[in-house]
Amino acid sequence: MGRHCLVNSFMVENTGLESLCKVEDSPKRLLSAIQQLFIKEFDGKNKTTREEILNERFCNTVNAKKLYSQIFQA
Repeated sequence: MGRHCLVNSFMVENTGLESLCKVEDSPKRLLSAIQQLFIKEFDGKNKTTREEILNERFCNTVNAKKLYSQIFQA
């Protein structure tokens, strides 16, 4: 529910969430990114994109329905 996500590469490795985050690994670049993101606008488009990706991949209800359909295929 936050705005910008600043992470290191290990935090998003193989998650598919890289496009939703600002990824930096060095302390100097992390500090610079914090300063940039602090003033960067987070608009409705950013929020909509994040919600679509998270709901598609990590929504408990959606994933439960997928699992159910795999278990109880007709």
